[in-house]
Order: sequence, then structure tokens, then C-alpha cells
Amino acid sequence: SKIVAHSAQAQGENQGTTKTDVLKKDFLEKVPPFPLDVYLAGYYLKSTHTSFEDYLQQLGSQHDHFVANQEDILKDVGPYTQTRYHIIALSVDHLIQLNAAYQDLLLFMSLLDAKDIPKDLLRLYVGDNNPLLVDKFLHDLKKYSLIVQDGEKTFSVHQSVQHDILCHMHKKIAPSNRTALLDAMATALIAYHDTCARCPKCDTTYLLPHYETFFKASDLTSATRALVEGEIGAIYLAAKRYTEAQQALERALTKAPRHSQLYAKMVTNLGIAHRELNACTPAEAMLKKSLELYR
Repeated sequence: SKIVAHSAQAQGENQGTTKTDVLKKDFLEKVPPFPLDVYLAGYYLKSTHTSFEDYLQQLGSQHDHFVANQEDILKDVGPYTQTRYHIIALSVDHLIQLNAAYQDLLLFMSLLDAKDIPKDLLRLYVGDNNPLLVDKFLHDLKKYSLIVQDGEKTFSVHQSVQHDILCHMHKKIAPSNRTALLDAMATALIAYHDTCARCPKCDTTYLLPHYETFFKASDLTSATRALVEGEIGAIYLAAKRYTEAQQALERALTKAPRHSQLYAKMVTNLGIAHRELNACTPAEAMLKKSLELYR
């Protein structure tokens, strides 16, 4: 975009051409790669003289005043007035009008990695009361062009579309309600990993991006975050990334509820990680402790 290039030159005018090129390249890599987004970014920068850093920060939050400013700028430069975020938000609202139960599923899928989301994970979260809900949900997502790849066991969404869905869900669901929902989602994640780990032919390492992404959610309680990190440690262990497993499990154990089977499982896994790292003394201590916890 020529307008973005002009803004980059203005923001790096005293730092040489190389600095300008770096600013432009870095900015365009972070803006969603859709023509409307690049077009809008260029005119927004030109009209408001906003820095690249401030624009990206506002783009990440999608606050109402920022969205309104974008739409006003679109009105000034052409007949098209809807931002891509606005289009996605309308699609999400229509989906929830179709079925209110979609709201939780939209939030859950937006808290996972955008690529290869396991369908059975969503089914486990929904439970046996509505076994066809997830299939209908995925069908309706495709109708609204919100899925970029639909496989037999997984589906994927575009990362920037997923981010817009998450921003909209944060506006629709109060923080106090999100905390309870995320606790239930974490329970589903733990149960799903346990099911996969029990299958001799299943490789659980592909789950890691989903658990790491969910772990970063801002509405998790410290105890729930610790339980999720314990699962991350278990996946590291399965992937033979023993040092990372040890670090994750040690952090998780400081905040995980002590009187639970999951706590005992973390202690066991930490003992195994120590053993694989040839740290015999802590390995023995952790494995003895796990035996006492299981009694």
C-alpha cells in the first residue's frame, strides 16, 4: 500500500531508508492480509497520523470507538462502510440468533489455536445432551465462510478472523460469566487430553498449540491456569521435551489444588521428567510423594 509506505517514511524519516522499510514490512506483517484491512489501515494512518504501534494496539482490542473511527474513514473515501470486523461481528450475532448454544462454542474455538481444532474436543465440552450440536455448529460456520479448512476430525479458521470473533465475544459475555465458562472449558481440555493419552496409537503432541493458546486466556483463575499448565507439562513429557516439562510442572504445582488426582498426576509426571533428566534424587522424592498421594 502506497499510503502505508508514506506513513512508514514519515515515522522513520530521520532514521534512514532501511528503518523505513523495516517499519513498513513489520507493520504489514501484523495487519490481517486482506485487501480491505490493508486499504483501511493506510487511510486510517493518513487521516489520523496514528503511529504503527498505536494502530496495531487498537486493532488488537477492537474497542467500539476505534471501530467507529474506521467506519467514518471508510465513508469518507468510498461507498463501502463496513469493516471486516463489523462483518464478522454481524455473522457471529446471526449465528447466536440461530442457536444460543453457539455462543459458548464460539468463545471456546476462539481461545484455541486457529489451526486443526479437534471436533471431538467441542463434542466433549457440549456433552451427551446434544450430540448433534457441534455438527450443526460447524455446518453453520461454513455457511458464513468462517471456516478455511474442514477435515474429518479437525477444522481450521483464519487467525485474524478468530481474533475478531474473540474480541466480539468479550464484548458480549461479561467477565464474571466468562470465568465460569473457562473453568468448564479447561475441564473439557483436561478430559480430552486424558482420553487421547490413553490411546496407544494417539500422538498428543499436536494438542500443544491449543493448550498453550488457551493457557494465555485472561479470564482464567490461577488454580485453573495451573491445571492447564499441568496438562501442557504432560504433553511436553510425551514429546520428550523434558526440561520444558519440568519447568511447566514445577510452576503448575505451586498453584494447583493440592487435594486432587490431577495434583498427584503432576507430581508423578514431574518425577518422570527428573528421571529422564538424570536427576535421580528429586525424581525419587517426587515419585515417592506421588505414591503417598494416590493412597
